[in-house]
Amino acid sequence: MTATEVLVPIKAFTHAKQRLSPSVEPEDRIRLVKKMGANVLAATNGLVTWAVCDDEDVATWADDAGFAVLFQPATGLNEAIQLSVSHRQDHGVKRIIVAHADLPLLSDVKPLVDVTGVVAVPDHTGLGTKLLTIPTSGGFRFRYGAYSADAHRAEAERCGLAFKTIDHPEMGFDINTAEDLQRLANDYPTTFDDLTKDISISYRRFEPL
Repeated sequence: MTATEVLVPIKAFTHAKQRLSPSVEPEDRIRLVKKMGANVLAATNGLVTWAVCDDEDVATWADDAGFAVLFQPATGLNEAIQLSVSHRQDHGVKRIIVAHADLPLLSDVKPLVDVTGVVAVPDHTGLGTKLLTIPTSGGFRFRYGAYSADAHRAEAERCGLAFKTIDHPEMGFDINTAEDLQRLANDYPTTFDDLTKDISISYRRFEPL
């Protein structure tokens, strides 16, 4: 038993990151998703970490990578995470960090350990939630979806929990579109080259934004 554990929701590889089309072909999208997922799993740095999924291929991949799997069949993201938190609370876990699997620059979740209340790391728009930590006993309900940053703040207030935002351009840097790959290439070229090695992109280099 540990005081803090990490949940990493991972979508079925064949359905993930479809907004990268047509710049990245399906097989290369799968490679990209696996690389980003492996990076996030590694960034948990020794904390007990669970891949939350509803797909057998994802479960097999996570297991082969040495991570535990919480299989939550086809319940949607919010319910899958909610059920997973309840499962870990039943096993004595006091705090959960939810880290999404599309963060190529995430290197350490340490800023979300040893905190109180609800702490969120938004995406670059400030609207989405890329990392979120909550106490398992606070009655918090996940509100992923449009404008989830505001929804999670409101949910913390409903539960009487303190809420804090960590604005961190690297921790919250996610990849959903070709424009995100362009930002990565422009601002973090070494990470871009590592991430896209052996992956074909229809325009390999980008013009500055």
